[in-house]
Amino acid sequence: QVFELNIGYGSATLIDDSYNANPLSLKAALRRLSMSQVEAGGSRIAVLADMQDLGHKSAEIHLSLCGDLKRFNVNKIIAFGDRMAALGKDAGIATERWNDPQASAVPLMERLAPGDAVMVKGANSAALFKLVHGMLEISKDELEFSMAPRRRAAR
Repeated sequence: QVFELNIGYGSATLIDDSYNANPLSLKAALRRLSMSQVEAGGSRIAVLADMQDLGHKSAEIHLSLCGDLKRFNVNKIIAFGDRMAALGKDAGIATERWNDPQASAVPLMERLAPGDAVMVKGANSAALFKLVHGMLEISKDELEFSMAPRRRAAR
């Protein structure tokens, strides 16, 4: 799903693909992120959780996506898992390793700038849906705040 996030004096695009992750679906999600319009100076941010159930070739499979990150113009990675953190670093993309999706909505929303596009992708077991839910709640609060009537200062 695609959402418009209210952030301060502008908006950012959120692509929620937090239900599953495998190499093919991750490539498709990266392609979708690359098609998102970003304003001048805006960033394409991939929030990625490690893919699960890949067996003994898990590290190799994760690293095989390095070229896709570059090809689809990802500017930053927020990694939930050591495999995605290694992938981002191997691709030479600014990468941060985070741990708790539920506690990450506020710091992520604070880092977004108007015109950014952020895509959230991971296995359902990674619980990135909690991050998405938190971001949507913050966005709703921002909209309500921006639409609240302003009181005039007494003269």
